[in-house]
Amino acid sequence: MNEKGFGSFEVLTILVVIICIVAFLLYQVLGDTASQKFKTMIENANSFGRTIVNNPNSFSSQNTIYLDEAINDGSIKSIKSPFGGICDGAETKYYRDENGVSKVNLRCGDYLINNLKIGDTSPSIYKISKWSTKKPSGKDVEEKVLYNCLSNGSELYNNYMEDLYLVYMIRRDYGVDVYSLDDISECQVVSKTFYRTKEVAE
Repeated sequence: MNEKGFGSFEVLTILVVIICIVAFLLYQVLGDTASQKFKTMIENANSFGRTIVNNPNSFSSQNTIYLDEAINDGSIKSIKSPFGGICDGAETKYYRDENGVSKVNLRCGDYLINNLKIGDTSPSIYKISKWSTKKPSGKDVEEKVLYNCLSNGSELYNNYMEDLYLVYMIRRDYGVDVYSLDDISECQVVSKTFYRTKEVAE
């Protein structure tokens, strides 16, 4: 017994209860913070999509428009990532699917919204790893062919990218009217297969 009449068992019990309460409160706060970040990401994706829909004639291709292209055009500013930094301009894009439905992909850091139909407020959000030519183990693996261009035996760009993003880059850097990989004659198009993990985060 201590001076207040509590035994060691009672003191230990009180400490455990306090720890549990603190842990629960921290979980609630951190959970709400993560939820708010995901909500902000969804709002940013919808805002980006609506901006493109309202300015379709500003772009060379009206079916697929990348965030970097919209920034370069002056139609939109960089999208601030709720996880820090800015959202990826090469993987974030507006596009129309095979049925003509307007959709958006938005990548911010390690998180990705995929195939968001503009106006949707509850899409799946994925946690992703970086692209790698080495296939990771596990079942949640995404596989994709990405492209670069060779000039004088050297790769023009530091990163491999989607086919239409490479088309945009060649159009921008060379000032030529190209709309598909087959149109590119300024360099030799090369490709590699890349992999990354892609797991549902929310």
